[in-house]
Amino acid sequence: MLPANRQFKIVLLGLSIVHLLGFAASRVGETSAIKGYLYADGGPVGADFINLWSTARLILAGRWSDIYVPDAFMAYQIGFIGSPIGHRVWAYPPTTLLFSWPFGLLDYYPALLVWSLLGLLVLWYGARRFGFDRLETAIILTSPATVLCLYGGQSGSLFAGLMLLALAHGRVNGLGAGLAATLLTMKPQSGFLLPVIWLFQKRW
Repeated sequence: MLPANRQFKIVLLGLSIVHLLGFAASRVGETSAIKGYLYADGGPVGADFINLWSTARLILAGRWSDIYVPDAFMAYQIGFIGSPIGHRVWAYPPTTLLFSWPFGLLDYYPALLVWSLLGLLVLWYGARRFGFDRLETAIILTSPATVLCLYGGQSGSLFAGLMLLALAHGRVNGLGAGLAATLLTMKPQSGFLLPVIWLFQKRW
């Protein structure tokens, strides 16, 4: 008989997989009606990712000044989409531009795939380095939160993985934790308390 703790983890994993399958089934009609970059309701495929890809394309086009001007940014998106997709801005600090431009080298859907896989990879690595076992990591990777981040083209998986790396005391060297914390400054609200935590932990 399996230990109670392991049984509980298996139940959680099963629930996550059921949610994943149910979520995918509920989106079949929506995804089958995709035209270009848009769902039938006019929302962009990959949702938030379209902002990252637009930023990357603007960088490669040398149009840096348009990135932080909402009207110019949205006008650029309308130019390749053909219709408005609501209020859109690039709400991240300029340091993010150093890491955004490579996504513009790819067409939209390949870039979205790379972005999604990168988020999952960093989340997996962060979870393992933090100390979660394989079963626990599988639960995290199939959880509703992760699924929704993937569907919405969001950065949640990437930054959650970086946070786990930054907090993996004793399992990640100071350089690795420092690098993860540095990358977290691209989304300051995700890591602004890290220096305070490290101060109390005496992780100089």
